[in-house]
Amino acid sequence: MGEVALSFLFNDGSIDADPVVFEQFFKRANRGSEERLMLAVLQDAVDCFQQHALSECPWEKRIFQEAERWILARNSDWVFSFENICETLKVNPGYIRRGLRICKESKRKSHFVSNKAR
Repeated sequence: MGEVALSFLFNDGSIDADPVVFEQFFKRANRGSEERLMLAVLQDAVDCFQQHALSECPWEKRIFQEAERWILARNSDWVFSFENICETLKVNPGYIRRGLRICKESKRKSHFVSNKAR
């Protein structure tokens, strides 16, 4: 499976993903340069969301908030809006939002449990 696909697997066990579908989706040969750019924008937002969801560092917290705001926005006025990118890439925006929300909650719970144990 490609390295890009790993960002979209929500590995807390709550969402099952078909690796074959991901492999087909991320094959670079099947995508034009505009779609690859859109995929890179989407991947960066998901990475920022996942990496900085619990950050206390102001700069990292801001990166997370910007990614979250972009992902949750329901507009499609801008070519590179989350909604338009998902539509172009034929990805269900609700699926990604749901997976990221689950991932964030899972991280919060495990963070809370680990801090409580101290």
